[in-house]
Amino acid sequence: MSSPSSGRTLLIFGGDSGSQVTPIRNEPKLVRFSREQKVIRKTYSALAKAKERARAHGLQYSLTKRWALHALEQANFCCALSRVPLLLAEDFGSKVNPYLPSIDRVRPGGDYTPDNCQIVAFAMNAMLMDWGEDVFYKFANGYRSNRSKTRTKKPAPLAKKVNRCGKKRT
Repeated sequence: MSSPSSGRTLLIFGGDSGSQVTPIRNEPKLVRFSREQKVIRKTYSALAKAKERARAHGLQYSLTKRWALHALEQANFCCALSRVPLLLAEDFGSKVNPYLPSIDRVRPGGDYTPDNCQIVAFAMNAMLMDWGEDVFYKFANGYRSNRSKTRTKKPAPLAKKVNRCGKKRT
């Protein structure tokens, strides 16, 4: 039996097998979403925000949910640039999760079109936002080559295994 208010059916196990009862009204909805479903939902939110920014700045906007889903699937639900999985369930104690999906424009200041956009992690987009990949690359290489000189404690080495995005860690 399904409830007209919620459309859900609860099955009771034990007693009469297959007995059904109507759920209690105002019952909290317990739904678990997969990581991919969460990434899709957050990406759709990022699309809506990008559309608002495009309208506010007079830029062309032609991104679609279909484009976003295809881009996510092509990148295996990982950042298009770093291949770090999007939306990791870690608490960073900050206002924004650095692994949230974000719409990055390849040519900063350009239009929001499929040929100029990619889905990346928020942290990556924040680093690339104003100056692009060339400046990011110089700083990332500089940090990598100088970290042993500037840090008193080296970060733990990464395990050499394949992550969820299919790229070998080094």
